[in-house]
Amino acid sequence: MLSSTTLSRATQWLTNDASTLHGTAIDLQFATQGIGLIVGSITPICIATRALLAVMPGTTPSPAVVAHLKEHATTEGWRYFNRYRNIPPDTDDMALVLHVLQAAEISSEEPWVAAPLDYLAANRISPGMFPTWLIGPLQDRNIADSAWASGARPVHPEVVANIGHALLMLHDTRWQEDLTAAALWIAQDPLARLTGNHWYYGSGYAGWLMCNFLRAADTSGVLDASASLNVYRDLLASGQNEHGAWPLNRPPVARQGLGRDPMKVLTHSVTETAWRMAALKCTGLTATDPTLTSAAQYLAGAQQADGGFAAEPFYETLSVEPYGSRTITTASVLHALAHLV
Repeated sequence: MLSSTTLSRATQWLTNDASTLHGTAIDLQFATQGIGLIVGSITPICIATRALLAVMPGTTPSPAVVAHLKEHATTEGWRYFNRYRNIPPDTDDMALVLHVLQAAEISSEEPWVAAPLDYLAANRISPGMFPTWLIGPLQDRNIADSAWASGARPVHPEVVANIGHALLMLHDTRWQEDLTAAALWIAQDPLARLTGNHWYYGSGYAGWLMCNFLRAADTSGVLDASASLNVYRDLLASGQNEHGAWPLNRPPVARQGLGRDPMKVLTHSVTETAWRMAALKCTGLTATDPTLTSAAQYLAGAQQADGGFAAEPFYETLSVEPYGSRTITTASVLHALAHLV
């Protein structure tokens, strides 16, 4: 089967990349371009690790990955720019870390995990509404939100969904009210939630986070999300071109704030296509649906000779160009094809 070959080759590439702790993706913060700040290691390592876990059920994160996450833990959480202390700890990165640590069977009662969770609880704006940046009460909250969250909009749908899903996996009654409120908010008005994602370059990844959370919330009995997932399915499936791909044509407001062309479009995007496939699976779309089969064929045609995929823009940062890496693109394909073949 075509997608099976694509998946096995991509898995081998990402496994090899992981042997150097995802060396193409980590600690790229002091590059020569722009102001020298691109990305830290937490986001790419966690996304890639989760991709390998998805295609190799029963495996666990490597000790090196867990050690790296522990090394960069603070009592407030994890920073997206983990060596750049001017920007506060990041709720989304905490969610990514929690997913990986759960797979590694690291208890949330471990001091280096429990302290950030307590800090998260202290930062909630209202039940389930966690801000993008984690800042001590009364500690320059408005300044930080205006500087790093595109103008005092501290709550973003993809972040709420990601941390909500991570907290759901903890099976801790402490978060029950938050889980219900977060799931209800993500379930309401899917169009507004998809277009309200903030830093991510396209809507595919945000859609995957939201649909993944809603599916988990529905399965666990937190919320009947079936109707909302149907709406997300229709929205995410729209816009697929004749090649089976989706374009990156929903740049966030942040692009304007960083001085970039808000109308710039990547007409055939591997990452957007892959994340939309992963999200559509979460809505209940079957592997034999033409939307997914044509997308899988597009991904197969985009695969490079070594099994990996080319870097594409993924995350808007403070450097001249948005961040992207072969690690992130290849990991997105693994998420798309896991359980599909």
